[in-house]
Amino acid sequence: MGGIEDKVEKCLQGLCGEFIIRRVNCKDLGDIDHGVYIVISGSDYVIGYSRDLKRRLRMYCLGQLDLRGVIRLLMGRLDNLPPGMLGKGDVIGRRSNLSKLINDMMSNAQVLTVKCASMVDKELYIKLRDCLK
Repeated sequence: MGGIEDKVEKCLQGLCGEFIIRRVNCKDLGDIDHGVYIVISGSDYVIGYSRDLKRRLRMYCLGQLDLRGVIRLLMGRLDNLPPGMLGKGDVIGRRSNLSKLINDMMSNAQVLTVKCASMVDKELYIKLRDCLK
């Protein structure tokens, strides 16, 4: 994860004087309130912001995140799909398999939360997102 975390830190050094980066995981979200989040799974990541970070990240950790976020994180894992995942079978079975894959992926994901004293969350999110591209 050092690669993305290093990029985030470099971006923040150019954007704001005082910033806080916290590393959490789905098992222990800790005491977080608002800010920018980066969910990292392997070399793939999803970035966003929220006024209720704990609730938003809990949704990600449960696999109940927006479809675009799931697809972006899963794209890097398509080579590792379990046997029969894309094969024939009932819809409920395939959905169950996909749910298990998402839960496994999210249980191993790392999460960075970021705050900057001189910017509101939305502004920080936009600038950080553009810097990470």
